[in-house]
Amino acid sequence: MIEQLTETQEEQVSLYRQKWQRIALIPAPTNRLLAKTAVQSVYTVLDLSTPAILFRASPCAAIGTVTSSQFGNSLAKAIKNHYKQSLFKQVTSQLSYRLYQELHRRFLWVMHTKVLPIEFANQALLYPLIKSLPRSQRNKLKNCVKPELWVLHGALLDFCISVLYCEHSLANWQAFQLLTQHCGWIYPYKGVCVICDRPSQFSFKLNSSSSSYLDLDLEMVSIMYNDGSNLHHLYDASKDWLLMRLTKQNILTDSYTDR
Repeated sequence: MIEQLTETQEEQVSLYRQKWQRIALIPAPTNRLLAKTAVQSVYTVLDLSTPAILFRASPCAAIGTVTSSQFGNSLAKAIKNHYKQSLFKQVTSQLSYRLYQELHRRFLWVMHTKVLPIEFANQALLYPLIKSLPRSQRNKLKNCVKPELWVLHGALLDFCISVLYCEHSLANWQAFQLLTQHCGWIYPYKGVCVICDRPSQFSFKLNSSSSSYLDLDLEMVSIMYNDGSNLHHLYDASKDWLLMRLTKQNILTDSYTDR
């Protein structure tokens, strides 16, 4: 059981935060070969057969594919639960509860204001397209894994594995890294997986009052995909009901912070 950090380990916390913030926020062309490899790796660690891969240029472009098709068994929940049990809990169980709480605060809480705006941007971009869909079709879109939210856990896991030398499943960790670094949103099913490209451009500005994810006060957010899907939005906190709606609901559906 690891009880506390050494001085050298303390100095590396900010380096791993910065590394994973770059992974989430710096746009880069999607390498579809690596994205395909990432998804295949995830299916392999779940003992599932290799799926057929369907690429889409953006989450907007994926809506029609996902809502109009009958792909069969949804796997997003199974994938999230697998990584919660087989990687996150395996690694963090080697930390004392006090140290876990400290690292949770220094990684996840601090990084929320840097990473959540991309989720807000995607939700705002998609909302006009999905608001009029029947509930049955909207429910299909819930079968989604959003790697940019997993980045929050990636920083903590990377620090624990690379700096604290926590025991872990190498196959699970490698698949996790590939998924978070090379995939946009994915819609996984038994036998087929829809992979969205990552944004080609992304930027945001927080009001100076924002200090944590509980007080996320966006002033501006902008996102663009290679298919032309884009959003540039200036927020008015007193009027923008969409931001308030997203803030109030639990958008961190991929989060698994309990031990």
